[in-house]
Amino acid sequence: MAEEMLTIYDDDLNPVGELPRAQAHGGDHWHQVVHVWLYGTFRRERCVFLQKRAAEKKTYPGFYDAGTTGHISAGEAPLDAALREVREEVGLQLQAQDLTALGHCREDEPGDREVATVFLAQAYATDFAPGQEVEQVIAMPLQRFESLVRREKDGAAARTLGGERVFLTRDKLCPHPESAMLAIRAIQAIKEEM
Repeated sequence: MAEEMLTIYDDDLNPVGELPRAQAHGGDHWHQVVHVWLYGTFRRERCVFLQKRAAEKKTYPGFYDAGTTGHISAGEAPLDAALREVREEVGLQLQAQDLTALGHCREDEPGDREVATVFLAQAYATDFAPGQEVEQVIAMPLQRFESLVRREKDGAAARTLGGERVFLTRDKLCPHPESAMLAIRAIQAIKEEM
């Protein structure tokens, strides 16, 4: 199987070529990813659904992350990448109209310079079917999640979709604060009862 190719960008986000995924990491160039934040009602509370990354993942193994995240392949549209990642990682069969684009944010970490296109989608706990990249999905009440992202608390309780209690510490949350706040504000703005 051929290695995934990513479009790389300069600091002004002008495309400057394509590189294999392994080479796109570690250099000075930016590449694009998607973050899809999933929300819904779980046990009568408005929640954010987070994935626990599989232990085999190269980056942040065993950490909790947005509902789905992933690279945008060269020539792929962000919306198409988001729909693909949602299917592959958590088994949701969403359509384009199910996703709301929230914006973009840059994440500049040593060896990994990413521009994330951030999406939001409503999901139902019974529809999840995690793939091999995801160990489990948890539901965290929105206010608790916000307190972690804002660094107001060091940890917060959540539940697996099977109902088991888990305690998520902030140090086990993938560092996407700007992306997470886009999602939190969007969920808070949704007036309808779910």
